Amino acid sequence: MYIYHISTEKNLVNIRENKFCAPRYSPEYTNLMHKQLRVMHESLPEGSALYRFCFYDTLNKAKLSMQSDFESWESYILRFKKEQIHELGFNWQWDEGFKQGEAHLFWINEDETKTRWSDTGVPFEDVEVLDQGEWVSLDLFFPQLLQRLNPPLIIENEGAEQENAEEKYELGFFRILVRKLFKRGR
Repeated sequence: MYIYHISTEKNLVNIRENKFCAPRYSPEYTNLMHKQLRVMHESLPEGSALYRFCFYDTLNKAKLSMQSDFESWESYILRFKKEQIHELGFNWQWDEGFKQGEAHLFWINEDETKTRWSDTGVPFEDVEVLDQGEWVSLDLFFPQLLQRLNPPLIIENEGAEQENAEEKYELGFFRILVRKLFKRGR
């Protein structure tokens, strides 16, 4: 059985080590949702953290959410095998923010990481992304996404020094900003 997740481009490109990991749970950002996680979070030993992610039960629910909740961000629908997430050690419940049966909430308790992502994750080769109406393996899609967002800079003078990483980052940021502004102007 497949379940479906929507990831913004911003979050997707921050995931590393070729596995799709859950973000750290922070109760101050979820208001009344995830009451069970909030209770568990309050009793965590120091150095531990909860990591959680949500999935829609059907592709149609994910598509509806993409149109209404994610219209302001470049986002992608990903599909996962539900049993694989269980096998990785994630716990499950219906997501309290939706009608029962619409969305799944998975969480795991791990040592707190230096990043905001869990150590446990689904390997990219086991995740598929909906790209132009076709399901594509995330391990094939991800490098293309990174290259599209940060295309290599062409230096006209062969003897010129490579620009430092900060300048490349700024140019990549402005390329993304211009691309987004152009899309909105259509």
